Amino acid sequence: MSPTSKYTFGIVLLILTMGFLTYLVVEFVGWRRGRSIVDSTQRLVRLSGAVSLLLALGMTFFGMFFLPLDKRHPMPYIFYWATVGVLVVVALGLACIDMRRLMRYQRESEQKMLQDFADIIKAQRQRKPNSGDSDSHTDS
Repeated sequence: MSPTSKYTFGIVLLILTMGFLTYLVVEFVGWRRGRSIVDSTQRLVRLSGAVSLLLALGMTFFGMFFLPLDKRHPMPYIFYWATVGVLVVVALGLACIDMRRLMRYQRESEQKMLQDFADIIKAQRQRKPNSGDSDSHTDS
């Protein structure tokens, strides 16, 4: 890998990390102000995924620039990059769990909205009897 592409990739990693941290701060502020729809379990899943992803990004940056490969003893190097891979897989797994919880929440919200709408229609029908309907008259 050429030094230019290595430094470019490092800069991109740092920008991604800063953007991700900014997003986390915005989410945290929204949660503290009560503008979040997630419950405590989902918040824990998101926080765990965020920590896993931030560790993976940090370890990737550190491994690219500061971790030398010792060809006589490659196991620490292999273990390091395997750990980065595991952290990425954990972050992806937690994102899938979060997505399933959001889908369930959306489905429950839609069902509740439909039930509320059906209740409103029933209440309207009970309030207005059909006796004054224009379709119920007969021509003589």
